[in-house]
Amino acid sequence: MNEISFKQQGVGIMEILISILVLSIGLLGLAGMQAVGLKNNNQSFDRSYAVFLANNILDRIRANPNADYTTNLNTAPSVAANSCETGACNASQLRDYDLAQWKCLLGRFNSNGNCATLTIGGDGQEAQVEGLLSDGTGSIARTVAGGTVRYTITIEWADPTNVTDPNDPANTGVNNRSSYSMVTDI
Repeated sequence: MNEISFKQQGVGIMEILISILVLSIGLLGLAGMQAVGLKNNNQSFDRSYAVFLANNILDRIRANPNADYTTNLNTAPSVAANSCETGACNASQLRDYDLAQWKCLLGRFNSNGNCATLTIGGDGQEAQVEGLLSDGTGSIARTVAGGTVRYTITIEWADPTNVTDPNDPANTGVNNRSSYSMVTDI
């Protein structure tokens, strides 16, 4: 009696299709992880700028402790960002100069005429500086209790990667803002 034996040789079409499906799902997961990583990297970059700018104004406050640096989020710079660079300034003028530079560096007031003078460099190689944050703005609150002066520095900026705002169900981006606050005693 002849026995017919079928030995499979090679790979079946179903095995190939299943392996392609598994590979495709793995590659989609990898692409998703890459997208989340890029989003988190951009958010981290903006937060680093916010911390830098909060420390920047705090150093200016410490250098001019007799001035009141209180300002609101939407208050535009009141003087040119270079107003104290060519002459002597008193404490109040220095405060206005510091706040103007800080507000210009935040970003919301890039088109403000007082921010047009904010440059870095010198010796004929100056460069125009624009805000570091997208629609960035800041406020400073000052309270005095006993002999202690407490400053609360808050910085807000537009965060286009924040799309889970419950106050914006249509995801229009109006409320997609991030913020950073620092409280310190002087």
